[in-house]
Amino acid sequence: MKRLSEQLLLGGFLSGLMLFATASCSSSSSPPPLGGGDATGSGAGNSSTSAGTTGTNTNGGGSTGTSTGGNGTSQGGNGTVATGGAGNGAGSTGVGGSSAGSAGTGGGDATMCSTDPNLVNATGCFVGCDPTLSTDNPDGIQGAFYTYGDGSSCTQPLVNPPCGTGGICLSGSTVVDPTYAKWGCGIGLELNATGGTASVKQAYTGSASCFNYVLSGSSGGNEVRIAFTQTSDTTGKVSPYVSIPAFTNGQSGTICTKDVSCQGQMNCALTGMQYDLQIEVVGGNHAGAYNLCLTSLTPMGSGSSTLSQLCGAQGATNATEDVGKYFAQNNVNTAGDSLCITPALNGTAASFVVGTSSFATGATLNAYPSLVDGWHYGRLSSDTALPKAVSALGTVNSSVTYTGSDGKYDAAYDIWVLPTLPSASVKTPAGGLEVMLWLNHTNPPNPAGTQNGTFMGYNVWTGTVQNWNYVAYEATGKTSFSGDLAPFIKDAVSRKGTQTAAASGGPWLAGIEFGFELYDYPGTGFAVTSFTTTVQ
Repeated sequence: MKRLSEQLLLGGFLSGLMLFATASCSSSSSPPPLGGGDATGSGAGNSSTSAGTTGTNTNGGGSTGTSTGGNGTSQGGNGTVATGGAGNGAGSTGVGGSSAGSAGTGGGDATMCSTDPNLVNATGCFVGCDPTLSTDNPDGIQGAFYTYGDGSSCTQPLVNPPCGTGGICLSGSTVVDPTYAKWGCGIGLELNATGGTASVKQAYTGSASCFNYVLSGSSGGNEVRIAFTQTSDTTGKVSPYVSIPAFTNGQSGTICTKDVSCQGQMNCALTGMQYDLQIEVVGGNHAGAYNLCLTSLTPMGSGSSTLSQLCGAQGATNATEDVGKYFAQNNVNTAGDSLCITPALNGTAASFVVGTSSFATGATLNAYPSLVDGWHYGRLSSDTALPKAVSALGTVNSSVTYTGSDGKYDAAYDIWVLPTLPSASVKTPAGGLEVMLWLNHTNPPNPAGTQNGTFMGYNVWTGTVQNWNYVAYEATGKTSFSGDLAPFIKDAVSRKGTQTAAASGGPWLAGIEFGFELYDYPGTGFAVTSFTTTVQ
């Protein structure tokens, strides 16, 4: 049987990735404005000119560039309208004051703080308005919007504060730069900054865990990443993010703190604390002119991130996407066929829905849309528990539920055991062992090889696929699995082992996948509703 897994070279997906720039604010041609009046409206304004540290750019060893920026420059709050307090005269009650507070030094006219839920419309581009008060901070957010960049990819100068009538906008041109010195430009928002004369970034402790965003314009063929910085000083660090493929007519969705991930990047700061939200046009991988604006950013108490629909052919950047510690792949095998899936993350459980498709019918395996934990043809998830030597395996607990039964298909785990230590440079499973666990299928297809007894209630099939060994455990009628995969993996190793003798310490459990091998698929109906793995 022709195996889709033979075709899953990712076309250098990782080789062109730029690590998310963890800058907050680069210098601009003019300094940020001074702060505004204090809460009493006395005119003794607070100011902030705390310049951020200079961003640095490093090449993260080998094929993946690492770009990191410094910390942002924040401005102070704005003057507010105040009412004078009640006076006390000698022997009689004074008349209460009623004059409006004057503007703080350098802060412009005194004004009421914005109550618009769209943070982009914050008064003076500073959410929270008055840095001396906590009562005017929506969802506990206080801090400045800012723009930042590599000094080349953005239309200069970058002006702070950056808010305008059309939102917060970026424009410029990216170039292909293998060194990632020209890593792109971005928009940031401090989530919990003190403001004042020496503003300090602090971990966000408010009630918002998600943000609805609206971007207008075009990213110029460039990927856009939305990140939450995880430390107050991001110099030399990478912030976890969610990736948005290139768009030409705006993009809207939701980003949640729980859904960002390191996506296999080195020097990633993943602390579980959030300091800034950043939206970056990624440079270095593609040459293109972009012009986009953040027109709306609204905090939410809960939700799930909007992940991108994947419709790309094998090797395309829109054919795979990180989903928490896993990644999703639409994995179309046959030229001329098309398939789109939409992944999602609910807590720690990944999922996806198969959408539109166009397949030829017959015996050809057209696609294996799936979720992956660990290694797959040089693509790595962010799960640090993998790879792991089979000899050191304790348990490999996994749970999956799915729907769908149209056409010719099988719903199956696909597990890879390799004779050498898996890495991004290992592009095929040659010499390894493929272990499958079929929960349900039509007839045909059947597993590869020949049937050889049973194991734990499953029919066992053994054989060879191209240049690796193969063991499948076959059942029918199962729409879920919850249990330990380790017994199946160890049984398969004892039955067939890797085709090539394992290196010292091996073989290694490299990757665990679940999805649908689709031969002819008429429309909709297939979905993995929940998928988790825990390797110990």
